Amino acid sequence: MNQTVRIALAWVVSAFAGAPLADSGTPSGPTTPQQILSLAKSSGASDAFESLTESRKWQSSVLPGVTSAQPDWLKVAHALYHATDAGAREDLDEALTKAFLKAPYRVLPLLKEFWWSQPEAVCVFDYDSELPGGVEHYVQHLKMALDKEPPAQLAPLRSACIRGIDTTMDALRKSKSE
Repeated sequence: MNQTVRIALAWVVSAFAGAPLADSGTPSGPTTPQQILSLAKSSGASDAFESLTESRKWQSSVLPGVTSAQPDWLKVAHALYHATDAGAREDLDEALTKAFLKAPYRVLPLLKEFWWSQPEAVCVFDYDSELPGGVEHYVQHLKMALDKEPPAQLAPLRSACIRGIDTTMDALRKSKSE
């Protein structure tokens, strides 16, 4: 039996038995958003985060999942955000910045909660923010992503974000002219 088949069988057996995976060459641990959320609920966010980093699922499952902007993965980001350490927080923030461009109306409420406690600060980025493609490029793409009509309950948050983008662009222009 080849390695791929053995790994797949180990996952199936583990799923039905509720047991951890045997050493199959792949680190054991939760890989789906539902498994991770269940772990966070039963063990606490800090223990879940520790388990994910030890099993390397943080890098292989969580970060790509959050980057996808799929709702269940954003729930994982919400559940684990405050349990992350400094390095993992940076990685999670980077995944959220990428997700923000893909699904701005799913991610914006999370980022408001995590990053912008003051309403006037929503979507205001410093010139030295580490954003994919640089600040100017990023906020231009974000503004285009926000062109689509938001759900009604997010219209005020969208307006605040567009004001923040405009503030960011004004600050960038001023810094270039100095």
